[in-house]
Amino acid sequence: DQWRGDAGPRVLDVGTGTGILAIASGVLGAERMVAVDTDPEACASAMKNLALNQVVDRVEVFHGGLDALGVGMPFDLLMANLDTKALSSLLNHLKAFLAPQGRLVASGILVEEEETIGAAARAAGFRVLTRQADGEWLCLTLTSEAGDNRSAPPPGS
Repeated sequence: DQWRGDAGPRVLDVGTGTGILAIASGVLGAERMVAVDTDPEACASAMKNLALNQVVDRVEVFHGGLDALGVGMPFDLLMANLDTKALSSLLNHLKAFLAPQGRLVASGILVEEEETIGAAARAAGFRVLTRQADGEWLCLTLTSEAGDNRSAPPPGS
């Protein structure tokens, strides 16, 4: 996909873990990256890896849930490598962070749970753009059904 304007996309990495997705985003030219994780050790690991890969100055790392981000600019790309239960519970909140025509790339999903995550995504107002499976793992690219995510309720509401 092409991103609007000359700048790269604004990227949110939810459940950043080691920070690998934020690092890849930086290497590929993202304009702004934000990483969030509820595990303080994951945040420390992400900061270390961001420094080793020379992108620490372009990524903000937050410890906590999505509420740690407050209300800010929408993101063109959200990445969430989470299990189905965690992802399903966050979909409504994630939509509030998605820019119009933005994408949510969801991975960490077991193929056998595709129906469950698909139903949760539809209920949150998302539609599947692409589906990729590798063995037992599934990756979905989602977008807002309406294409404009600004009407989504803010996180925590």
